Amino acid sequence: MKKLIIIEDEKDDLNRFKKMLRKWSIIDYEIIHYNKFEDDFTDVDEFIEKDIPQIINIVDINIDDIEAVMLDLVFKIDKNDTELGYKIGRRIREKYFNLPIIIYSQLEANYIVEEGLYSDFDGYIYKFDFGDYTADKFMATLGFAKAKRDTMICNLKENRTQILTYENKYFREINIQEEGKIIFVIMPFSSEIVKPDVYEVGIKEAVDEINEEVGCNYKCIRVDEDLFSTTFMDKIFTYISKSEIVVAVLTGDNPNVYYELGIAHLFNKDVILLKDNFDSFPSDIRNINCHKYKEGHCKELKENMKDILGKYLQI
Repeated sequence: MKKLIIIEDEKDDLNRFKKMLRKWSIIDYEIIHYNKFEDDFTDVDEFIEKDIPQIINIVDINIDDIEAVMLDLVFKIDKNDTELGYKIGRRIREKYFNLPIIIYSQLEANYIVEEGLYSDFDGYIYKFDFGDYTADKFMATLGFAKAKRDTMICNLKENRTQILTYENKYFREINIQEEGKIIFVIMPFSSEIVKPDVYEVGIKEAVDEINEEVGCNYKCIRVDEDLFSTTFMDKIFTYISKSEIVVAVLTGDNPNVYYELGIAHLFNKDVILLKDNFDSFPSDIRNINCHKYKEGHCKELKENMKDILGKYLQI
């Protein structure tokens, strides 16, 4: 039997969804749900560290039979924001690129589009209209989502293969000799925009102290020796491709940093975003978690970075 995964923290909405599918007797799907609801979630950090991995595990167990994932982006524990729901969707997308994900939400269509949420997913159902759906309309939505995902795979397959095998017409892989695993930092080079201590103390010292405390061999690197070298972007391209984690400092909204961030996302790297204020933020990455730091408080940034890196590196 084919399965639908529904990620939803409101019990009444889940029951309404199940009732509609039972009503359409021609549709025979098993509904799989993470058996917890809004009152069971009390702490955001615990939800991220424990509940999200368990939700992904449910997808892992059932992956061979899943027709689609129905994802509510809004969670009560997230103060009805979309960050946690988006994070779940991104985790599923990173692991199962070909799995259709349909937004099933109380958020209206205009908001979904304006916030750039729809581009990462494959369909949309406004849950308050779901009672007026017919079986044919639901199956059409599901079919559209599957077709969109198939089209994405076909369109990206050749380019994705080119990137991942370094057959790129813009950049070339170069030979770099680095001992240890790379944590690559992309940031503005101007000290007027980002003070040197942000990198030297806040990021690099955090990596060095993790190495000392845990006995790891991570190397913090940024490329800024020769901005006019013909191999400058080749270096960045290569370091990103070989890195364990990419740290992107978005302070100053530097276009070069955003460009390099896009390369890191295409390589499907774990990326840590840092910014000194959230006054401006491109809509395309608004729902990716970004960590705020205060200028002049680099020791505080260092301690925060140790915690953040520890979670990514699982140490």
